[in-house]
Amino acid sequence: ESERDLYAARHTRSPQAEAFRAVRTNLLFMSTGRKKLRKLLVTSAAPAEGKSMTCIGIGAAMAAAGNRVLLVDTDMRRPRLHRSMGVANETGVSTLLLGETSIENAVKTTEVSGLFVLPCGPVPPNPAELLHSDDFRDLVERLTERYDLVLLDSPPVIAAADAAVLSRLVDGVVFVTRFKKTTKDLAQRMLRSLRDIEAPILGAVLNDVDLESSEAGYYAYKRYGYYGDTPAS
Repeated sequence: ESERDLYAARHTRSPQAEAFRAVRTNLLFMSTGRKKLRKLLVTSAAPAEGKSMTCIGIGAAMAAAGNRVLLVDTDMRRPRLHRSMGVANETGVSTLLLGETSIENAVKTTEVSGLFVLPCGPVPPNPAELLHSDDFRDLVERLTERYDLVLLDSPPVIAAADAAVLSRLVDGVVFVTRFKKTTKDLAQRMLRSLRDIEAPILGAVLNDVDLESSEAGYYAYKRYGYYGDTPAS
């Protein structure tokens, strides 16, 4: 998990890293002429679509641009950011909400300069209630004061109501889909459910594109590698 999720951060001249820089550029343009994007939610329709990897990739790209970025694991049912980032999970969001620790003790540094992570902490029996509480809303605001960008890694929309709850606390939602796995019908239904509660959807990330497939279309140029690797003739 760690090698896959941190691949773009560790291989900064790879096509994967370049793709995340393109996402970063789009998000920065979206901040122009409107409220600056300080809190983002990364979610997906169903499990195993690359949501956490995308969250990490966007965070690493933003950190590389000189921002202080915090990844927050709000998937209190199947947390995984602590495994991806190689940090302990004894303290985190759940223990902060219970008043058992401080932000300073709960937030962990990572191998990526400028990128920090707040793990989920011990899995609580009532995740939806915790995320719906005023204490969690206050926690998100306090974190936003300390970091340039806060990225919430949420459960899939289809799995729980948590993503819908979290979407009302952020400046924008990034929706992750997986090539030839996420059906159009499922994606449309999940997006409709977010729009019904007026979630600020910014756009979608298409993940795991098969570059050898003719269906990949113009994405296939990525197979030739990062253009900076070859000197101009």
